[in-house]
Amino acid sequence: SPKTVESHKYNILKKMEIDSIGELIRYAIRKKIIKP
Repeated sequence: SPKTVESHKYNILKKMEIDSIGELIRYAIRKKIIKP
């Protein structure tokens, strides 16, 4: 369910100490997971 996905996403971001999707994108670029 969409609510479960949101809950998992929130928990993952919390564990990574990331507060926003923008921070997640910057993290992914730094780790070369995605290209800018």
